[in-house]
Amino acid sequence: MKSPPPHRRRERLTCVSLKRWRAGTNRVLASMAAVGIILPQLLLWCGDFAAHLVGLKFGMTDYMFDSQRSQFLRGQSLFHGWLPFLLLFLVIRLGYDRRALFAWTSLAWGAMLISYFFLPAPGAKLANPLAPVNIDYVYGFSDTAPQTWMPGWTWLIFLIVAMPLVIFIPTHLLLCSFTANSSVPKTVANPARRQMQRFGADLSTVLK
Repeated sequence: MKSPPPHRRRERLTCVSLKRWRAGTNRVLASMAAVGIILPQLLLWCGDFAAHLVGLKFGMTDYMFDSQRSQFLRGQSLFHGWLPFLLLFLVIRLGYDRRALFAWTSLAWGAMLISYFFLPAPGAKLANPLAPVNIDYVYGFSDTAPQTWMPGWTWLIFLIVAMPLVIFIPTHLLLCSFTANSSVPKTVANPARRQMQRFGADLSTVLK
């Protein structure tokens, strides 16, 4: 069989590289979101929403039952309920990338600092009364007033330290254990190795 000309080989190699890069990027992004979202969304948002349905109020999802807010806006927020299950499905399907822990922790720290220094605090008088305040809960768990348990900067440092220790690292360990012990093939549980194996196979095919 006649080998393809060099420029065709380069084109094929470029297409293969882009395809593998995109697959790896999707896996990293899904893993990052899973590390930061699955545990708090399931335990806090879904748990608080379910408790509210039976008459127990803890505050986090009170806005979902606020008749002053439009049903459209409240309906949009329902993504908090199904998103953790979607992320778990994606991690099972794509594999879990261990780099997600460091990447998501860095992203979360940056977001918390921006929310604390540049975005509205709870109780702020805004032109749009429905505009979000206290994003990332950097002032406490209330949207009407900052927490009073400790100074504001101490609460911020507490979040920066506690979020990885209480949420990100335990979720990371659970996902590592889950993907390693599930029925998913080991090549899926170790996506970096699978990526290199596939790239090497495709590269050999292109260069023939």
